[in-house]
Amino acid sequence: MLLWMCAILQKNMSKNEKVNKVWSVYFPYLFVTCMLVANYLSGVKLVQLGIPHLGGVVCSVPEAKLNLLMALMAVNACVVGIISGFLLNKVSLQIKSRLFILLGSFGIQGAITFFANFLSEPFHFTIWIIVFSLVLGFLLCQPFVFVFLLIPSKNRGILAGLITGLAYLVGNMSMVEWTFKGLSLETIIVTIPLGILILIALFNLDKLKLLDFNEEKEKTHYSDKRNIYSFGIIVVLMFGVYFVDSFGFLRLKGEPFFLLMWGGKFGVKIWLGIVHLISALIMGWIYQKRGKYGPMIVFISAFIGFIVGDLLFASYPSGSLLLVSSYIYCSAVSFYTINGFILWADLSDKTNISGRAGIGIGIGGWLSSFLSTALTEEIMNIIEFKYHLIITALLAGFFLVISLFYYKKLRIS
Repeated sequence: MLLWMCAILQKNMSKNEKVNKVWSVYFPYLFVTCMLVANYLSGVKLVQLGIPHLGGVVCSVPEAKLNLLMALMAVNACVVGIISGFLLNKVSLQIKSRLFILLGSFGIQGAITFFANFLSEPFHFTIWIIVFSLVLGFLLCQPFVFVFLLIPSKNRGILAGLITGLAYLVGNMSMVEWTFKGLSLETIIVTIPLGILILIALFNLDKLKLLDFNEEKEKTHYSDKRNIYSFGIIVVLMFGVYFVDSFGFLRLKGEPFFLLMWGGKFGVKIWLGIVHLISALIMGWIYQKRGKYGPMIVFISAFIGFIVGDLLFASYPSGSLLLVSSYIYCSAVSFYTINGFILWADLSDKTNISGRAGIGIGIGGWLSSFLSTALTEEIMNIIEFKYHLIITALLAGFFLVISLFYYKKLRIS
């Protein structure tokens, strides 16, 4: 009888251990993956492609004013992201509070995005984009704080590769048109699962044992996370890679050969998504295995990819060369996105993660992308397509030199 009771008890403990393992080990990875995929689709894709369409086509905002408003949105989001990041550094928030903030931020952003479908006047668009940029700025650092709090550094590289690949694969599989209406619907749909996961986490906080910060997860390849010089170099390189990508992409997207690939048959788009996934997984593994050199290898590979891809696109490729050019470009984008997802967590500690994520994403990501967007729209009718891409390749070459210089410095030290 005693042996039978012990066997039942052991069986129940085994079940409980399995349940606890699901919640404490696997759920954080699922949560972060869903969060960053939703963050990419609801942020980058919607803002880069949807908002210019909303302002220029739907609300009939003059081109010059639209470019100014896009730049204003970038500056607003950057400033709010940095300020909110530093403010969050000053307060000690529990995971429950952070989850409520994340849920509220995504909820407000979703409501504002839905409301934008009813805009029709330039004045209304101006007010809307100011409000949207403030919410966007506050949300900037939130997802990357969860990467730091939930994911051990030893697993971040592979996870970032998987998230990057899934984000672009899902983005390529999407059949919605690149209009604000279509992209806003996509944004709301991909954000719903994240909201459900946040609610699940809030109702099961007692089971999510690893959601509490612990020192083991703070160990990374970087021995000195307070090195301002290293952090500054990374921000400059991130600014450069986002600028180069946007500066080239926004000029490419209107070309017939580009639409043949990214806006063409579903099978072609799937292949591009698979290239994104494979290249992201490979580079995520390299990031993880190469220690402190990993981020610089990622930057170097991305800049080389953009140089080659832009120069090939400048020749108006066709046939097999168009496929090769597209695959190289997709790989370059996947490479640097890995750094964008996890580098701020690896460069920070628990006292500065919010502020550094705010600076990194605000300046290195949003400000760079949308200043590039505004500049591209301004000069599109002035500079010929071929020379625009040659200039883009030269910019990538400039930042490649900085990357190689800093990589060499790391090797010496």
